[in-house]
Amino acid sequence: MPLSFAENRNGNLYIGTDMGLYSYDGDTIERIELDILNDLISINCMLNTSEVDLWCATDSGILILHDERGRFLG
Repeated sequence: MPLSFAENRNGNLYIGTDMGLYSYDGDTIERIELDILNDLISINCMLNTSEVDLWCATDSGILILHDERGRFLG
């Protein structure tokens, strides 16, 4: 189920769901494999801070997506 949406400067749409993070480029929806132990986390809210950084609020904490690689703030 979609929970949040964010668009980057290139027009790609990020979709946060209760089963992870997806991107949509206008043609294709792709699941983003996150570089964390359990990438099936809920993405509740997102904020796009630059062309390559996307901050995601999850049930497990804050996730920063940089160049489509995720890392948790700890």
